[in-house]
Amino acid sequence: MELKQDFSYDITVQDVFLATRVMLDPEIGCMQFDMCFDRGSLHVNFKYKGNINLSPDQVLLCKRFQVNILGILMNSKIDKESNLGKSCLEDDLQMDYLLLPST
Repeated sequence: MELKQDFSYDITVQDVFLATRVMLDPEIGCMQFDMCFDRGSLHVNFKYKGNINLSPDQVLLCKRFQVNILGILMNSKIDKESNLGKSCLEDDLQMDYLLLPST
């Protein structure tokens, strides 16, 4: 997901990868939309980048990244003792998608 912010802020947004278990419909791969905020707008552009194969260790790292990012976005504190954090990181938990940093 290419992200382009149309507002000024101390922190700039970075592109993210949306990894899914199954192939999405082709029209999703070229979808675009704007998200409006009080500071301005964020242009989101989906682009298909290809397949990726992750090892179980890499999947676990991705799950940790996603749980932490979503916790921050929801303004929640997820610490090492959190039941949510533990349940989301169990190896047998199936996630349909992962949000991954682009770098």
